[in-house]
Amino acid sequence: MTLGAVLPGRKAAILQTAWAAGDGEEIATPDIEAQEELEQDLEGVDYLCKFCRRKITTASEKIVVNGQHTHMCANPYGLLFEVGCFARASGCLTTGVPTLEFTWFPGYAWSIALCANCANHMGWHYTAQPSSGFYGLILDHLVQASNSG
Repeated sequence: MTLGAVLPGRKAAILQTAWAAGDGEEIATPDIEAQEELEQDLEGVDYLCKFCRRKITTASEKIVVNGQHTHMCANPYGLLFEVGCFARASGCLTTGVPTLEFTWFPGYAWSIALCANCANHMGWHYTAQPSSGFYGLILDHLVQASNSG
């Protein structure tokens, strides 16, 4: 099983931390109940950079990581971030060498994710081997907009 599991027929990938049998290695497994709750509000919403209004991602890219979509995280300096997990964020540019240092998601290395238009900090891109990943976006840096009609 790979770290990034995508359920067939689903719009969003979902991850939940579990222990692999016997070796104590953390892996990701589908969390169907959490995904079903998330899918209730997936249609018709874009998430924009609050600084320049560029489209960053959509509600259909929301995913569940470690049992939930939203996480409260503190960096080593004590700054708190409310982070939402997204499978993709096409409006972001990733910068820096991925690191496991101070990661909020065990097994995932992070690098900085910036708005591709104005270069403001949007959050982090998380990657793991073999080639799975997701974005942890700072919810306070996003605004919602309807993409219907």
